Formats: sequence, C-alpha cells, structure tokens
Amino acid sequence: MEEKAANIERVTYMDGKILMADNISQFPVNEKAFRPDMFIVLICNHGRLQTDINGRQYLIEAGDMLLCNSFHTLTDALHSSDFSCGIYCFPATQSQDAVFVNEKVLRDVFFANENPVIHLTEEQWRLFRTYKILIGKKLATEASRYSELSMSGLHKAILYDILTIIDKRKHETSEGTSTHEDAYPSVQSDKVERFLMLLIEDDSRHHTVQYFAGQLCITPKYLSVICKHETGKTPSCWIRERLIEKIRYYLLNTSLSAKEIAHQVDMPNPSFFCKFVKQHFGCTPMAYRNKQMKSKS
Repeated sequence: MEEKAANIERVTYMDGKILMADNISQFPVNEKAFRPDMFIVLICNHGRLQTDINGRQYLIEAGDMLLCNSFHTLTDALHSSDFSCGIYCFPATQSQDAVFVNEKVLRDVFFANENPVIHLTEEQWRLFRTYKILIGKKLATEASRYSELSMSGLHKAILYDILTIIDKRKHETSEGTSTHEDAYPSVQSDKVERFLMLLIEDDSRHHTVQYFAGQLCITPKYLSVICKHETGKTPSCWIRERLIEKIRYYLLNTSLSAKEIAHQVDMPNPSFFCKFVKQHFGCTPMAYRNKQMKSKS
C-alpha cells in the first residue's frame, strides 16, 4: 500500500487496512494498462473521467462512484481539466477480514464487477464526505489504546455502506430482481469465494476448471454448478476473462514478443496463443498492440 500511496499526491489517511485520498486532480494511473491489486473506490467530485475497463468504455461524471478490483484492467484513461475525485483503497485480504462474506455479499461484489460505475444520490455522496470529516477529526484526537479498533470500525462501516449502495443499485435492475438469493447455503458460497481468491493468487498460470476444483477438493461439475449459481458465470468464463486481461496488460505495458507472452501465461505454444488472442481481440497480438499504440499517438 505504501507504493500505491507514493503515486497519489493527496493522501488523507493510510494504515495498511485502508488508504484514503481526497481532492485528486490526476487519475492515479500512469501505465498504459492498469490492473489493481486491491479494491479501489473512486468518487468523482467534479469534472469527468473516461476509461476503458476490460475493453468497455465508461464515463464517470460528478456524483458517480467507480469500483475497481483485481478482475479489472483499465486502459485509455482521460479526464477533463476540472477533474477532482476522492479515493478509497482496500487490500483484498483486509476487506475479506473486515466484512462477513456470505452468498448475498458475493452477489453484490459480482454485480459491481460487471457494473463498475454507480451514480450516487446526494445523500450517499454526503455520507462519504461525512466519513472524510469524521476520520479527519479522529486523526486530530489524541491517540488511545482503542484508536486502532475505532478506525477499524470505521473501515468496516465504509465497506458495508459501499455494499449497501451496490445492493440497492442491483435491485433497481432486472438482473438484481431475478436471483434466488437463499437457494444455496453459505458453505457453497465459501467454495466460490475460495475459487475466486485462488484464481487471483494463481495469476493465470492454470487454465482448467479441473485444476481449481482439485484445489478445493470438489468435482469440476460441482464447482461449475455453484459458481454459475452464485456469480452468473461458469468457472471457465472467470478463468478465461482473467487470462484475457492479463494478456491485454502484457501487450499494452511491455515490449514482450508474442512468444514471450505465451510463455508468461503458460500457453502451450505461440501458435495457440495467437489463435486465442485473435479469437478474443479480433486480431493478432502485435496488430492489437500496434493499433492501441497508434490510437494514443
């Protein structure tokens, strides 16, 4: 988190569990492609930000909340001259420890993964401003034996309020009203959560459902059934999407050849890699890289 803070000029608070920054006028993404290694919440105060997330373009305006996590790759970030935002960064493991994760929480997280931009009501926007003021007041208060626990409580409150906003938005859409949230017990949600954490930790070294099912001591079919039920996607889809975004990152952020990238993502050979890229990017690896470079020049 210290490295992340070095790239953000207006850090308000940082303790290893949460990083808060306010009145940021530059979107803190210097790379051509950016893959967050934590849960990032950006709240636009003024102006506009435009960015591609996993190949889809999004416009973030004043009053919008942008949610990014390690399943996202951000590219082509542009912002207006009057852009200003506040940022909350939560390490993934700390967020898991702070929030009791069950099937409902997982579904809210998955909804945000597919819908990363949510417009805040005036009341919701003021809530986050209140958190900023409250944390500022607590930092100005003399430290005590309960200071760390008190800040930890605020950390949890912020996360739960973010989940509340996501949940409300989810139920305002047809996707949110069509799920049967209590059909499966939480033990199966735990398996899905562990699968996704394994997927993040694995970093696209393994590409089969069989491998991850084996790590969880369940059958591939069972993993497919519960993952589809909990997330709306099969394990194969999650694995493929994760692999696509890692390839996108390598193509845009490095000068590695197709052969070298194929080796990095454990593809059997360069020919298979090129075929995979053409199927999902619409062109060869180098053609995609050249096209993206030309669009920025």
